[in-house]
Amino acid sequence: YISVYNQSSTSIKDVFGNKNLGYNDYPGVDATFDHISGIAQVNGTSILAVDSDNDCIRLLSRESLKTDGYIGRCQSQGYQNGPRNDSRLCRPYAIVQGSHHFEYFFTDKGNNAIRRYKFTDERVDDLITDKTCSDIVRPQDLVLDWNRNSVFVNVEGQDNLGTAVVKISLKNFQCSKLPLEFEPNGIVQVPLTNLYIVTHYGRSNSHQESMLTVINGTSLTIVNDSLCGGQTCNGMM
Repeated sequence: YISVYNQSSTSIKDVFGNKNLGYNDYPGVDATFDHISGIAQVNGTSILAVDSDNDCIRLLSRESLKTDGYIGRCQSQGYQNGPRNDSRLCRPYAIVQGSHHFEYFFTDKGNNAIRRYKFTDERVDDLITDKTCSDIVRPQDLVLDWNRNSVFVNVEGQDNLGTAVVKISLKNFQCSKLPLEFEPNGIVQVPLTNLYIVTHYGRSNSHQESMLTVINGTSLTIVNDSLCGGQTCNGMM
């Protein structure tokens, strides 16, 4: 389910969904979802929510509390571009707003694709797939770097060879893996900055520890979970 945090009152209120898994498009907390894996703000009243295991993206209204299936057809898995209602998705995962407020990119994990939706023409098309970039295998988290006109995505990797972070240029759609010496399990963007956090597990003194990598400009900074120090690797980007 989706909750709203009120900073002034420090209270949390459930707005959409409940503890039950499944699918219905009832309003507000009576709606059911099956693994909300990503959300994106559309405007002051609406949110796009990725309902991953229902194979669709839903448009939620904080005013009317509607929870309509919007992109793809909920509980109808497949692969198809075209008008939003006719498109088909397979385990969509993350969604981010593009450089224009009417454009959104989302990962379609089951189809090995990063896809694009535009509100202006209400259509879904492919941004990049495994056919044009072989590293796009079961893509998950997604961040957009407006300054460098690039997209970063973490992928599960080919033939069970582990996870990776792939950088994709939106100018020529060339892609390349970041030369990380670990297997990342997530990447998020820090709002209003040029920082990207890659979470992963490192190994120190023969034991596992959680770690963070901060991508900033052309460097990677690795910080362990105790935040007691770090290692900066320049020129990695």
